Amino acid sequence: MAETQTQQTISRKNILMAVGLVLIGLTLVSAAASYSIYVMSFKDWQLPMQRFFGVLITLGVEVAFLLLIRGMESAYSGIEMPIAAVGAASLLVAMALNFVVHNAIVANRPLEPWQDEWRAWVGLVIPFYTIALFVILAFVSPEANERRQERRINFVGRQRALEYRENYLNSKELERQLEGTQDYIAEEVRQHITKQLPAPRGEFASQKFIDPK
Repeated sequence: MAETQTQQTISRKNILMAVGLVLIGLTLVSAAASYSIYVMSFKDWQLPMQRFFGVLITLGVEVAFLLLIRGMESAYSGIEMPIAAVGAASLLVAMALNFVVHNAIVANRPLEPWQDEWRAWVGLVIPFYTIALFVILAFVSPEANERRQERRINFVGRQRALEYRENYLNSKELERQLEGTQDYIAEEVRQHITKQLPAPRGEFASQKFIDPK
């Protein structure tokens, strides 16, 4: 029985490794086709920078697709799941369309109107769409909701504490508690005002300040 389970485990691992290799290969093919589409958006740059930006966008989109899939497997939950699923599916469609348009260009076939429009717009739209997906996922994540809730709680707590402090400062209870301290407070205020007075000049410079007490 144990040997059977071990064999099943090994077989499963081998299948998963084979599937992983197939996905990597297809991802590379998709990346090559997508690169030829994205790089067209940077024709106004010198060749090294044009290729660099094309590679950067291609890696961003392909890696984003893999992260969405990986997140659905192990990390995303709740409302994150449908957002990630829609995002991954739409990126997959974009990759497929990139491959179709790329194939038509390489085969020297005249592009259909929608293919020409796709080539003109995909390099502009897809990168920002990918960024928007992760911005939305970050906004709806449980961790983000928890941080926002903690900030709201802290804000309400500080506001309530300030309200209590203000009410106490204006209360008669505080006046009763300070009844025996008026003389001390008055003296402290007097000394503070005295320190703020300008230094005496002329004939008053030699005179000493006489405490009225």
